[in-house]
Amino acid sequence: MKFRAPLFFIGAGPVAAVLTVALLGAFSQALHGTGEPQREQWMRDFLDTRIVPESGGFVFAGDFPTLRWERPLLARELFGDVSLETRWFDASGREVSQPASTGRYAAYIEARPAQGPPLRRSKTFFRFDPGAVTPGPRTPLFQLPEQPAFGLSAAAWEAHREALEDFGNRVLTRALVREEEVAILSAGIADWDESAGVDPLNTPAIRHQEHHLAIKRHILRADHRYPPLDYPGPAAPQAPALRTGTDEEAGFSPELAARLREFCRDWERREGEPFTIVVARHGVIAFHEAFGEEADTDTVYPLFSITKSLTGILAALFIEQGLLHPDEPLGLVLPDLPVSGPNAVTARGCFMHVTGLEGQIGWRGLDNPWLDNHAAHALSVGGPAYRYSGVAYDLVGTALQVISGKSVARLFQEHLFSPLEMENARVTSLGIGGHLRAIDLAKFGQLLLNSGAYGDRRFFGGGTLRQILPRAYADHFPGLADRADYGFGLRWAGEPHPRAGHDGIPTDAILPSGRTIGHGSLSGTVFRVDLENELVIAVGRYRSGENHGDYLRNLLLLVTENLVD
Repeated sequence: MKFRAPLFFIGAGPVAAVLTVALLGAFSQALHGTGEPQREQWMRDFLDTRIVPESGGFVFAGDFPTLRWERPLLARELFGDVSLETRWFDASGREVSQPASTGRYAAYIEARPAQGPPLRRSKTFFRFDPGAVTPGPRTPLFQLPEQPAFGLSAAAWEAHREALEDFGNRVLTRALVREEEVAILSAGIADWDESAGVDPLNTPAIRHQEHHLAIKRHILRADHRYPPLDYPGPAAPQAPALRTGTDEEAGFSPELAARLREFCRDWERREGEPFTIVVARHGVIAFHEAFGEEADTDTVYPLFSITKSLTGILAALFIEQGLLHPDEPLGLVLPDLPVSGPNAVTARGCFMHVTGLEGQIGWRGLDNPWLDNHAAHALSVGGPAYRYSGVAYDLVGTALQVISGKSVARLFQEHLFSPLEMENARVTSLGIGGHLRAIDLAKFGQLLLNSGAYGDRRFFGGGTLRQILPRAYADHFPGLADRADYGFGLRWAGEPHPRAGHDGIPTDAILPSGRTIGHGSLSGTVFRVDLENELVIAVGRYRSGENHGDYLRNLLLLVTENLVD
């Protein structure tokens, strides 16, 4: 029997009680009369269910609101009649029983079913003082268009404008205060520190993440469990850092720049997509130009799945310092996850997409303080399997945050972007949310070529690099032995030579070489690091063109043909 009840909050009173009992009975019969696949679907539905105020919203005046599940019947059927326990924290992270002032507050909500991990959620609230609202003209949220609609005459439209706009503003205001994002934005503005100047980490989203992270570490008693993540140390001797130089220094023929320029102009002209390209070898930039009116050498591009490579590099910092062990269960850091059995996921399992978790951004990603709790319940009904997943990368990021006490945004900024002198770089999700200039992507490539060093700084060593490079699935997940090697956001990324098997070219020839690592991207951005030829190719793009694959192979062929050893 298929049954999809409208799982809403019915209200109070005798009529509501009768309706609730009736719906619960029908819902229970429907749920328990279905097989495991249907139960898995109900669990997925529940994991998308929010905690909401019983009345009012996330922006409130007066006392703390009472909280409930948005779909209480579904929660009750899956987990039983368990109560929600709510703890409140002020802007400083101090636990409080009553609001003492206006501003940011966080609610930590927990329920403990008879079986399985607890249910945990955290929400941001903003308390305002209605008496402090300045009366007078305001810019309305809702304004009618000038042209009449719904068949009304212009005269009637104007006659009712004030009443319609007043009602529309009331509707929008009530709707907005029910959205947590409005509380996050309000709290972020209220917390703004103008004396700090322009700070890429001073955003409402990052303040939200870090406030909840501090509370989470307190609840998990992880405040002082881990040593701090050290900043990059000195590299001795210094490693190559990207610099401009001659073709001879880079190991290219003198014709490279002219041939590349002609090729890139044709690529942009035929596909109409702007891009920026960097080609470097031995740490020397041989070509760095932009093509198309909308691009220059400082344009920031979306990385999409190449972000996974950056996440692997961030994890390498933790592995190097013994703070993350690739093959130990993440449940040792995130206690809602299992530490034994088939669902005991590891960092390596997350990076190699062997968790069973699906999607690229799920359950609000890094904005969800308890993403790991969602994952624990998803794993309880799904189990491990190969699923290409950005959610699994965010799960690793959740562990890195608990270990370090820093948001993912702060980790990237302080431990990678700033030391590598990257401008306007940002990461909002660890599977697909990176944004970089092409030159910055090339710096990451050079960092890998240097086995974790760049210029006078060492970020990690050769042993750690070997941990994150592509590996055979058979070595860690024997049931997936037929899959191509994969690492920590890195794969073998060479392309078959278009003339392999002809003109004296070996049948297994790879461009630029068989030791090329990188990753693909929905935007067509290119990231190739040739470990054999000490070569980096980075192309920043907004979109893939119709013949992207052909142009990419021809680009790699052109660069390879101009190598001079």
